Amino acid sequence: MPTLSRSGLHRLYQRHGISNLSRSAEPVREKKAFKRYPLGYLHIDITEMHTAEGKAYLFVAIDRTSKFVYAELHEQMMRKDAVSFLEATLKKLPYKVTSVLTGNGMQFAKKNGTESYRAHPFDAVCYRQGIEHWLTKPFHPWTNGQVERINRTISKTFHYASLKQLQEHIKDYLWAYNSARPLRSLERQTPIGFSSSNGINNHSSF
Repeated sequence: MPTLSRSGLHRLYQRHGISNLSRSAEPVREKKAFKRYPLGYLHIDITEMHTAEGKAYLFVAIDRTSKFVYAELHEQMMRKDAVSFLEATLKKLPYKVTSVLTGNGMQFAKKNGTESYRAHPFDAVCYRQGIEHWLTKPFHPWTNGQVERINRTISKTFHYASLKQLQEHIKDYLWAYNSARPLRSLERQTPIGFSSSNGINNHSSF
């Protein structure tokens, strides 16, 4: 009995219009729905910035739901800088911050086996404000991907001669991003517009 090679069988199927399974016969994979969070879940990260005058450290916070972004330049990235940035961010937002996700750097977390008797300064602020502080998994930095994408955008956008000029343009960027740029993920609303549509107003100037 003659046999067909794989290529011959393929041509035969093509000739009769059955070279592929019908789409209806293919298994349908369900899309995973992203968990929805209320306003007040922040992602915080730090990135190094460079100008002709030297380097500085950009602290960035983004709300997971509204996409509202706040950022500050600091000369250092020590614990005190992380605490100062968190406190400033809390003042900028007109709603309650309930959770904060950060990396595992010393600015945000204690090293295992050290200072076990004393709370980390960043954790102390979170505790006083009733905020849950979550850490990204070690070697899984992409779990804080939202804020890292903003960091990359800002660091690629700004190339200036002085730290003062950089600071001024970051302020302009934040205004444009938060109040003048509709986002597809927010159904073409701006971050501030989205907050307003959810009954939140009076964002502080940034």
